[in-house]
Amino acid sequence: MGMLLAAVTLAPLCLFARRFHHPLQTFFHQMLLPLLAVIILAAFAVFEPLADCVVRALLSIGMYYFFGVAALFAVAFAIAGSSAREFSPTLVLSVVMGCFSLSTMAGIAFGGHLHLPESQTVFMPVVAVAIYCVFLVAYSIVVFWRNTSSYSDSEENTVDSVEPTSIAVRCESLSEEFALSPRESEILGFLARGHAASFIAKTLIISESTVYTHTRNIYQKMGIGSREELLCLIERDE
Repeated sequence: MGMLLAAVTLAPLCLFARRFHHPLQTFFHQMLLPLLAVIILAAFAVFEPLADCVVRALLSIGMYYFFGVAALFAVAFAIAGSSAREFSPTLVLSVVMGCFSLSTMAGIAFGGHLHLPESQTVFMPVVAVAIYCVFLVAYSIVVFWRNTSSYSDSEENTVDSVEPTSIAVRCESLSEEFALSPRESEILGFLARGHAASFIAKTLIISESTVYTHTRNIYQKMGIGSREELLCLIERDE
């Protein structure tokens, strides 16, 4: 039931994903999944002591709804990664299904040794969600301090005086002039707007190393060596 509800609620994202102005992966990790985790923990803290069978059943469905959302997004991002041609679809799906099978067997084996009464079998999933929340807070603090400087640099390098439409036209012109590949042309548009490699990687669902490789190839074809030279080239093309 939890997996079914997760699939039904996430289905609209297939239709509206392209309308998001921010990376869908960022929306998922920083907004949707943390919000569900907090709601579930709060619901357990308030309603679980009531010891009502119906309430516990609903809480269990909510718990596995959370894990269903996480699992479906993991599969979706894995498939998106394979469509970016970094890995073959067969390899990606095999790894995903293998991890799912191993984690399921490990969970069943571990849960069988706890000898918990039936009324407390949802205890371990609650612990898993709580650990996730702690990790999320710690990770957010680390990422904030690590990326503060890179965000400021990205803002300084943005061409604020140029309209987005003009940037797209100039990038298209430069792509034709220097014979850039479709992926390089796509990344050129992000670089021209001052986005960092981490943002580009999350948006295109590729690794940062792949972004750096494409960026290096773009610089080589254009005969430049830095972001500043690229921005000057775009302004010159005005």
